[in-house]
Amino acid sequence: MRECPQCRTAVRVNRLDEIEEDKNKIDGLISQYQECVNNNDLTGAKKVLKDLTIINRTVNSQKIGDFIKTQRKELMKMEIASKQKIAF
Repeated sequence: MRECPQCRTAVRVNRLDEIEEDKNKIDGLISQYQECVNNNDLTGAKKVLKDLTIINRTVNSQKIGDFIKTQRKELMKMEIASKQKIAF
């Protein structure tokens, strides 16, 4: 979102602004995911991956898609090792 210089109202200039915001959200979510994994919070990590999946539908980044697939597999391994049930 951008701000109108005259009335200070938030306006959407174009889709590129939203994509830039989504990329910033992705960076934050990846950090949040790492925090969840470090704290062994598998449920929180799963939720973050879902949020990443939703945002990646608009950004359509192959790199993020590959990250999500890889991390889902890792979460499943962690779930088996900890016997903590989480559903995807």
